[in-house]
Amino acid sequence: MNVLLIIRNPPVNVALHRIVLGLVDRLITEKKVNLTGLFLTDDACILSSASLKEIDELHSIQLGYMEVSRKINAPILVCGRALIEHGIDRTNVAECFEISGNVELSMNIFNADKVIEF
Repeated sequence: MNVLLIIRNPPVNVALHRIVLGLVDRLITEKKVNLTGLFLTDDACILSSASLKEIDELHSIQLGYMEVSRKINAPILVCGRALIEHGIDRTNVAECFEISGNVELSMNIFNADKVIEF
């Protein structure tokens, strides 16, 4: 089963992001599903900022998502509109994150058997 994760929650919701990362790690490790991608939008786009390394707790969450990106061998897509709304410059996007839009999101949704949103 192909699964796409859409993440909207802000990085400060650390408990939720730890739960998501734990769930994703378990799904990947146990090969129960094929995680086809992650899409960050709304407040979650802040996780793509290279400036997060200055805040240990949030940087830890960011590193967790970067590890997921490496495991699934795909970039984490980040909504360009959300980046603009949060004042994050495209040159300040960390590695493993790729600026994206509605076309890529639509294509990923179309190819997914299941879409899970947090």
